[in-house]
Amino acid sequence: MPRLPAPSDDAMVALVKQLRAELGMALFGVDVIVNLHNHTLTIIDINIFPGYEGVPQFFSSLVSHIESVLDPSRTSEAQEDITDSQVEQ
Repeated sequence: MPRLPAPSDDAMVALVKQLRAELGMALFGVDVIVNLHNHTLTIIDINIFPGYEGVPQFFSSLVSHIESVLDPSRTSEAQEDITDSQVEQ
């Protein structure tokens, strides 16, 4: 069976941002598959209590997120940190 390259970071970041807005959640995990024929992404699972094992700099991103909840002026910066950490996984 042919193996496709992983989706681009830009595609995953866009997907996560859209999910964040629609779900009203900041922290979640998402499993995605890629269609072999047209390379579209399909969400197959959304985890409200995902494991973050192996996510680079997750703790510092989590701290930034908590700070943004306490100080809304930091919200976009913390959301970018979390999104970037998840995509790098």
